[in-house]
Amino acid sequence: MIMESGIYPFPVDMQVWIYDGVKKKIDVTLAPISVGFSDKPTQPLLSLTRDLSPILNNRMYLGFSSSTGLIVASHYILG
Repeated sequence: MIMESGIYPFPVDMQVWIYDGVKKKIDVTLAPISVGFSDKPTQPLLSLTRDLSPILNNRMYLGFSSSTGLIVASHYILG
């Protein structure tokens, strides 16, 4: 994900963590890719306890959408 905002005034590749199936929690955490996986921030931007196991299968397709309004931007999912 490329993010341009007041926090990161230039394009920055970002990584996002969303769901922890063991803890059954939705924790949305965001950090630049340069931070590395092992240095994941400890404070999520959004946190919600929900068991998604009845909904999620071992193999399935998930959708992703994003919008920037009138600003042109590219969003890529890596990995």
